[in-house]
Amino acid sequence: MNAVTICAFAVAAVCAVRLLRQFKNDMGTLLAASAGIVMIAALTVMLTPLIEYIGTLSRQAGLESYFPILLKSLGTAMICSATCDICKDCGEAGIASKVELAGKVCILLYSLPIVRGLAEMASELL
Repeated sequence: MNAVTICAFAVAAVCAVRLLRQFKNDMGTLLAASAGIVMIAALTVMLTPLIEYIGTLSRQAGLESYFPILLKSLGTAMICSATCDICKDCGEAGIASKVELAGKVCILLYSLPIVRGLAEMASELL
């Protein structure tokens, strides 16, 4: 699947959502959320070769302990961003802002081992 396919799917989904919302607004929202989930799944599959390549580079550089943290943070950011957009599309800006905050907190928690490692290196230098 490439960008043209995803864009064509997005345009078709938007047309279907607009048409469906004229008759049943709730079903249009559900279709929009479903289309977003399908697109995120397709993008995740497309990212697999890139993730494998970055993993190879991190092993060669000796940074393999940081690679899972990077993947978790990237995945969290993508999931929270998509969820936030869905919430905003549904008119729930308050919930969307809480999802953004939750994503930021999770990414900060994932980065604690890196901060701990930096603090240990700094204390060894002193």
